[in-house]
Amino acid sequence: EKKEDLAARKLSRTNLFVRHAKTIYVFSAFFLGVIVAMSFIFIFFPDTNLFSLQTETIRGFSTASAAQPGDFWRYFQNNTQVMVLVYALSILFGAGSVFVLGWNASVIAVYVGSVSRSFIEQGFAPGAAYLFGVPLGLGSILLHGIPEIIAYFIAGMGGGILSVGILREKWGGKNFHLILKDSLIFLVAAECLIFVAAFIEAV
Repeated sequence: EKKEDLAARKLSRTNLFVRHAKTIYVFSAFFLGVIVAMSFIFIFFPDTNLFSLQTETIRGFSTASAAQPGDFWRYFQNNTQVMVLVYALSILFGAGSVFVLGWNASVIAVYVGSVSRSFIEQGFAPGAAYLFGVPLGLGSILLHGIPEIIAYFIAGMGGGILSVGILREKWGGKNFHLILKDSLIFLVAAECLIFVAAFIEAV
């Protein structure tokens, strides 16, 4: 108990990212791993019908009408609702944000996989198409998609660390208050990114 108390005091004197470094590493590895693995399956096993929902989602984005400046608040409200859902799921189920992060990662994987397939259709070898297509596909959604995805990512981490804090820390104790503050900082940061993403999408 003395060792645990000492470790908690040391963590309280570090910055936000150091305190939750392990959580950040795990979520980052999971998100990137899903993108790499699913895009690989999408490219090298094209006959599978596993990604029909993701394909329809991407097709819906591509056929949507051009965004107007007045759509900003609609984008902002919709994305905020998703972000709050991610945060709530993470608090209630601990790893609940994995579901939303996994879905977003799978959609990105199918998108970058489609970019890679276009290289294959141009005569590139599948391996070369994969190496070129993944970074090019990710780069093409950088402006709007990345802030939005990172916002969900951060909201999931905020809810996840609060869920762990509720289970492991004394309710109302000093460490619990510290975790609660960190969780709210993550949530506010996520909302700021949602604002930026909605603005980019609407302009």
